[in-house]
Amino acid sequence: MLRSPGFANLLKIIPAKAGTRERPGPATDFPDGHNAMDTPSSPRVTTPVISVAGLSKRYGRSDQPAIDDLAFAINEGETLAILGPSGCGKTTMLRLLAGFEAPDSGEIRVRDRVVAAPGQWVPPEKRGLGMIFQQFALFPHLTTEQNVGYGLMKMRGDQKERRVSEVLDLVGMSEFAGRYPHQLSGGQQQRVALARALAPEPLVILMDEPFSNLDSGMRAEMRREVKAILSKLGATTILVTHYQGEAFSLADRILILRKGRLEQLNTPDNIYHRPASRFVAGFVGLADFVPVRLHDGHVETELGSFPFDGVPPEGDLDLLIRPDDIDLAADAGGHGEIVEREFKGSENLYRVRLPSGRSVRSTQPSLAVFHIGQRVTVQAHPDHVVLFSRDEQDR
Repeated sequence: MLRSPGFANLLKIIPAKAGTRERPGPATDFPDGHNAMDTPSSPRVTTPVISVAGLSKRYGRSDQPAIDDLAFAINEGETLAILGPSGCGKTTMLRLLAGFEAPDSGEIRVRDRVVAAPGQWVPPEKRGLGMIFQQFALFPHLTTEQNVGYGLMKMRGDQKERRVSEVLDLVGMSEFAGRYPHQLSGGQQQRVALARALAPEPLVILMDEPFSNLDSGMRAEMRREVKAILSKLGATTILVTHYQGEAFSLADRILILRKGRLEQLNTPDNIYHRPASRFVAGFVGLADFVPVRLHDGHVETELGSFPFDGVPPEGDLDLLIRPDDIDLAADAGGHGEIVEREFKGSENLYRVRLPSGRSVRSTQPSLAVFHIGQRVTVQAHPDHVVLFSRDEQDR
């Protein structure tokens, strides 16, 4: 179990630059995808810790850039998750930030310093960034304390010893200081990798699929522990992951990549409930789409009529429906038919065929059991109406 340090010890670990301001609270819903920290009227506005503008990277003669004209910024104390399908450019983005790759164009700034741009280059070890690799990358011939102290080359004697002791205490690994990596579990190796990244007090911690080598139970436990540690330190973190649950639980904001381009940047709540595109809607969580007709301030669908006072996209329209928007009730004369059931332990996921032949999915409690072929009444209650042009599905 993770052992938290005393408050006095924790203050020693927190860098002065991170301890001088409070960690940002939950972001509010802004249409441009930024949180309250980003607004001119907010007293918390500071120079971003990392800012990226016009960044592009292409490998060899590939027609598709790995990163294509990307721009974003991350503020102090924020955790940003980079999420997207395989091959979308997530790891390339992290390698560009870390300095393991050089961009073809664009600019990367750490604080006010340009670390990558045409004619300018700062090597990885001088960017002030810490890195946690997917495979942890611990030196097998070094003990836990030697691995953690490896990046503290400028420290000597008692100062280095104290710093190693502080971060090992923070991650609950003090009693394993003399063990080698092969003598540690996956979760313990994860803690050592985190301690090694924290030891030099980096401006930003970069994490590349840090939990992918752990089993599902250990992954959930380590997410909670790592989140608690980063929160206590007010650490600025960029996390690359392909696990949506990981991004939702750890991040203040999520950056969705698609084919190297930014598809949406917003809070987890807004990414899920107010996706900016049909792609995001279908990528984040389960999504079904039903055709709509606009009439007298409402959208008319075969699932019912719902108020709508926004500006609709052009062309033929579909309504986004999530499984938690759909209720089911047994009804021999119902207009829906159960065609699939997936038992998930705490809940059931049903697929229901509608009169049109289309189907929608519905999550129901674990004990709400409907049988294949059973007729049901289908009731939709979307909290808000999200419409997409049907043409988007071909892009």
